Amino acid sequence: MISSLRVACVMKLLAFQLLVFGIVLSVMEFHPSSTRPMGFLKSSISDGFPAPSRVVNGSLVNPQNRGIVICVHEGNFAAALSLITELICLGNQFPIELHHCTKTELPTDLEIALKHSVFANTKVVDSCAMAAEQNIPRPSLFAKSSQSWLKPLALLMSSFDQVMVIDPYTMFVRSPQTLWECDGFMSTGALFFHERNLVPAEKADGRYTHLLRKYTDLYLRDPSIKATDIKLSNSFVSLLRTSFDSLSTIDPSFFIVHKTKFGDRLPRLLKQLLLNLPRDQSFKWLTPHDAIHFLFELMHEPTYVSPLGANTLNFPSDLELHPNVFCGPIAQRWPELDLHQNDTLFFVQSSTLLNPSPLALQDKVYTYQGYNDVSSSITPLQLPQAFQQNLQYPTCQSNIAQWEDLQASFYSSLARRRAHYHAVVLGTSFGLLTCT
Repeated sequence: MISSLRVACVMKLLAFQLLVFGIVLSVMEFHPSSTRPMGFLKSSISDGFPAPSRVVNGSLVNPQNRGIVICVHEGNFAAALSLITELICLGNQFPIELHHCTKTELPTDLEIALKHSVFANTKVVDSCAMAAEQNIPRPSLFAKSSQSWLKPLALLMSSFDQVMVIDPYTMFVRSPQTLWECDGFMSTGALFFHERNLVPAEKADGRYTHLLRKYTDLYLRDPSIKATDIKLSNSFVSLLRTSFDSLSTIDPSFFIVHKTKFGDRLPRLLKQLLLNLPRDQSFKWLTPHDAIHFLFELMHEPTYVSPLGANTLNFPSDLELHPNVFCGPIAQRWPELDLHQNDTLFFVQSSTLLNPSPLALQDKVYTYQGYNDVSSSITPLQLPQAFQQNLQYPTCQSNIAQWEDLQASFYSSLARRRAHYHAVVLGTSFGLLTCT
């Protein structure tokens, strides 16, 4: 019964995609002089579009100054715009900032695209220009916004106080909006998710402790922290104990930070971090999103990290070839555990689900590096644990003893997001505002 339901969902998804692409091919126009791949972004984009039914302009009461930050460049622009329409379909009414680094990183038709009413709540922000006004240098680590060091800079430069940072390729199965009121976020001012690849504890302890000691002067300037208490907290050490072999503990796809929950301490430390990045090799191993998480450790303040571990998706062909090795995208469960909830999937890192060629073509491209048609399975609900790496294919997860079939909600979410993404890429309004 479950298998037949899954097959039916897959067939409906493929039929819907064929219908969308048929409409696209019948109406789209290409302009040789337009910026690629968004050739449709021209002055007529705002003509003939149906009015979005879920956008409420100017009616949102937002006393907490909450908002969403998405870091963009020309390579992920279609993903960013389709993420915005996806969030609207899920009921989001909070303002959105698209952060970039210099105008060269954006398609020339951006302002025209944003004239459409669906993007009325969206603002473009040049983080690097704002940083220069505050004498923050623009080091090579985030000279291009395709480098994820733009995320810490965007967090600092954002006009929002409570900031939801979302990667453009994050695909939601459930609306993230209710997480603003999540008990863990409300009490700590931060919500993170475990990464699938994590740092081995014997390496991480020393590296993070070194940074703590290096920043003794920051403690001395902060009377709320005892300068002699320079050690990693038990909760942070516990986080490292679930780790494996890469320099990442936190999933960069989605996190929320309340910047001023502790006054100006977090913004001040974040600015210090960005000032030291270009000239301090101590930060060479530290990933940007982990740096944001580590700022709370510098302040001796706890964070809320989802109690569940990251999951891995798999596709039918690979399930037949190697059922105990999963090589699909990373997925996260809803952070508030409810054993009575059957469908706990929250979001998926969907770059290989949306982009037919996420990496440059090579002589040998593995399945996990190319276009993933339709995933069918997911690793089971689990607590954070060491990632069992496949030595031959490092991004694959080994020793999978059991798995679950993906729920119908995943397929409907994927169909909607693909329709929006390809509408942006191919230059048509059809499907862009379809939520069902």
